Parts: sequence; C-alpha cells; structure tokens
Amino acid sequence: MLSVPKLFLQQSVKVEKLKGKNAYGDPEYAEPLNIENIKIDTKTTFSGSGSDRKINKETTLFIYLSSQAKDFVIDDSFLEARVTDSGQNQFVLKEYTPNNNPIKDEVWSYEVRLI
Repeated sequence: MLSVPKLFLQQSVKVEKLKGKNAYGDPEYAEPLNIENIKIDTKTTFSGSGSDRKINKETTLFIYLSSQAKDFVIDDSFLEARVTDSGQNQFVLKEYTPNNNPIKDEVWSYEVRLI
C-alpha cells in the first residue's frame, strides 16, 4: 500500500456517531472515536453581497489507511456524526469518498467532507 509520511499527518479529530434523538428531539451521540494521523484542510468561502454576506467554513479530512488500524473503515454509519477538531471546533460529517489505490483494487484513503 502506498503510504504518506506521518510528518504530513499531524492532526487528529474526535468523531461521535449519531445514535438517534432523545425524547426532546435532541441528537444523541455514541462514545467518541479518536482518529489520529490525518490531514485537515479548511477553506473559508463567502456568499451573498453587501450586508447579506455569509461566511462558511468548508472542511475536508484526508484519512490515509496506511496510518490507521488495519480494520479501519468509514461507511454510512458515520454520516451525520459530530466531529471535533483539536481547536474544539465542531462540524457535522456530511459525505465521504473512498479513494482506491491505483495499483490494487483496495481503498487507499478517504476524503471526508464536513460542515
């Protein structure tokens, strides 16, 4: 498997999968899962004009399987999970894309989109 040097993967996040909603309609989350040795890219975008301008943060996690446990998998159970970065910023996991190894037919990495 192709590997990315851990020198480039110095960030981590805490992921809490959505279990459901409580009696009041508030989301309930499972125990946190720490994902280390990843790359986080955050991009600020602006929309609207004049005084109706909105600032949005688009964040992408790059998770390379060469730096994770052998059985690590991201699947649909991660959708709508709460993700907290080391700066205590919270996001919601909206989509993920598995990237295949160009040499073998196996997943090499995941790109995970957060809002």
